[in-house]
Amino acid sequence: MEFYCYHFHLVIQQLIDSALEKVSCVPNDSVTAYEHFTKTHSTPLLIPESISDQNLSAAQERLKVFFLAVDVNADGFLSLEEFEKFLSNLNIEMNHEDVKALFQEINPKNKDQITFQEFYKYYAEMIKVEKAMHTQSELALLAACLKTDREGKCALGGISQFINKRWENFNNFKRHGRTGKLVMVGSDQVTDVLPGEYSLVDLIAWSDIQPQGIKPKFVKISDVRWTKSTEPKSSSGSLLLPNNFTDTRLPIEIATNDNLAYYGCCLANESQMKVSLLHRHAIQDFTYHENYYNEFVKGRAGLEKHEFAHLDCPFQEDSGFFILGKFLEQNENELHLTAFKIPLKHTIYVPPLTMHSNDYLQGTWRTMLSDAADIDHVIIERERHNGTRDQISFDFMN
Repeated sequence: MEFYCYHFHLVIQQLIDSALEKVSCVPNDSVTAYEHFTKTHSTPLLIPESISDQNLSAAQERLKVFFLAVDVNADGFLSLEEFEKFLSNLNIEMNHEDVKALFQEINPKNKDQITFQEFYKYYAEMIKVEKAMHTQSELALLAACLKTDREGKCALGGISQFINKRWENFNNFKRHGRTGKLVMVGSDQVTDVLPGEYSLVDLIAWSDIQPQGIKPKFVKISDVRWTKSTEPKSSSGSLLLPNNFTDTRLPIEIATNDNLAYYGCCLANESQMKVSLLHRHAIQDFTYHENYYNEFVKGRAGLEKHEFAHLDCPFQEDSGFFILGKFLEQNENELHLTAFKIPLKHTIYVPPLTMHSNDYLQGTWRTMLSDAADIDHVIIERERHNGTRDQISFDFMN
C-alpha cells in the first residue's frame, strides 16, 4: 500500500474535484474544502466549517448512519468482514490486505472489531489534520463518505430507521398481569448507546432531564443582619436573627451534587469541574472529639466565609453535619440554611466566600484550608423584645 504525504487541504480539494463529478470549477483564489462545498451545494455535507470539536460533532449522527448500515449483526461493532463490505458499498476498490491495514489503522488497540467511537475519532483526526501522512485508502474512504453524503444517502433522519429496527421489541413495550390488565408500559422512543468507553457523567447527560432545578430542604430566615468584625483576626462579628425566630431545627439532607449546587458546592469525587486556587492551601486531618461542641462551640456557634476554598472529607459514618448557607440573591436579608450529611469518604468542595459552619462536625475529617486570608466569622444571635440578645445554636431534623 503506497503512502502519500500531501498538504491536507490540497489533497481533499483534489479528491472532491474527482469524486464529486466536478459540479463546478474550483475558484481561482485559495479556499478551504468547506468553502468549496458551500459554494457548489445548498445542502450541508459531512465536512464541517471549522475544525472545532463543536462543529465537527455535527457530523456525528450522519456518520453513525454509515456505521450502523453495515453492522449486519447489529451488535454495535464492525468486524473486518463487515468493514470490507462497507468499503465495497462505498465503491472503494481495495485488496484484502489493504482493507486489513486500514481496519487496524482505525482501530490499533483491537484487531477484531471497530467501535463507533473509534470510527468517529479516526474521521475527526483526518478533518482536523492531526496526522502528517495519509494512505491512498484513507483518503479514498474520506472522499467516498463525502460523496455519499452529497447524494443524500446519509440523511440526518436516517439513523432512526436503524435504531428502531434494532430495538423494535422495546418500542411501545407493554406488559400485562395475570388478569390481563396492563401493568407496565415503555415509551415509543429508544436511545441507542453503542459499545465504547464513556464517562458516567456523559452517559447520563439526558437532555430531557436537567437536575439544575433541584433544591435541598432549607430553613428560610427573614430579616437577618450580618455584621462583620472590625478585627477578624481576633474577634467574631454577629449574625442577628429576628426575635420571632424560635424553631432552631435545620433540615438534614444527604449531600449530592444536585442539592449541593444550590449553595455552589459539589462532591469532588463526582465532579469534572476544574477550579483555580488563588491562595496556598494545606491539607490536614482534624479530629473533632465528643466534647468539641460543649467545650468549644457552645456559646459561640456561628457561620463563616472567607476567600480561600475548602475541601472536607469525613472518615467515619457518624461524622456530624456540615452547615451551608446563602443569602437570597434578590434579598440579602433572607438567609437559607441546610445541614448536610456528607457520605463516608466523599469530599465536599466549598468555593471561596461560601457561607458554612463546621461547628457540628464529629470524628476525623481531612480538610484543605489556608491561612492566606481573613475569616469572616459571625456568632449567631437572636434579638429579644427588650433589646438584649441571646446566643443560639441549631438542632437537626430529618
